[in-house]
Amino acid sequence: MLYYLPFFSLLIFTAVISAVVGFLFHEFTTKLLRSNVSRFIAGAGVSMLVGGFITKLLRFDNWYYYLATISLTFVLYVISIRSLTKSNE
Repeated sequence: MLYYLPFFSLLIFTAVISAVVGFLFHEFTTKLLRSNVSRFIAGAGVSMLVGGFITKLLRFDNWYYYLATISLTFVLYVISIRSLTKSNE
């Protein structure tokens, strides 16, 4: 089990960093894009691209690692956006 610990920690690290970059891009495009849906899609796209790029830099070329990173990144991104909208209400 300890053999897989570095893989899980890198998965979580990659997903958190990607979700944060996507969230920051979502907040940055507030003045550029008027529609909330387009801002959400742009932020999600950026977070997916950053997740794939970091995964490629770490040289994990397995398709299931990409899938796990992208799905965890998307979940964290949605949670961060939902928590922002709840705090603004």
